[in-house]
Amino acid sequence: MPNHYHVVLHINKTQMVNWSQDEVIEQWLKLSETLFSFVGNPWNDMPEGLPFKLNDYIDLVEWTGRQINPSKRCAIPQNTPAIIERLNFDKKHWLYVTTHFESKLKGLVGSFNSLTKACQKLNYKRTICKYSCETYFP
Repeated sequence: MPNHYHVVLHINKTQMVNWSQDEVIEQWLKLSETLFSFVGNPWNDMPEGLPFKLNDYIDLVEWTGRQINPSKRCAIPQNTPAIIERLNFDKKHWLYVTTHFESKLKGLVGSFNSLTKACQKLNYKRTICKYSCETYFP
């Protein structure tokens, strides 16, 4: 799969080494079935999907990589991607969340409003990850 971008949040190396090629493909298909399409900028009666363009997402991933490893030699632009501003993210918060995701966000992630709705839907007695979501997500 040479022409794709994706983000890996965690690799279980012990488990991965023991997988056959077919099991790797099966796991990938399980993941890719749940991916939303990129449907562009938000509008009324919008189809289900991610509310930005694929190129916006690629710019975000590339910019994040440049910020995490600024000495890496490549053609990643240094200017802030438009998606950061459109989603109302603070650049410093975005970089902190992307580099501390597993250690600081152990559960649901999103705005406090969406977090509250999700916890109610899941019948949780309290809102989990409240402080992190209030701090890092608009």
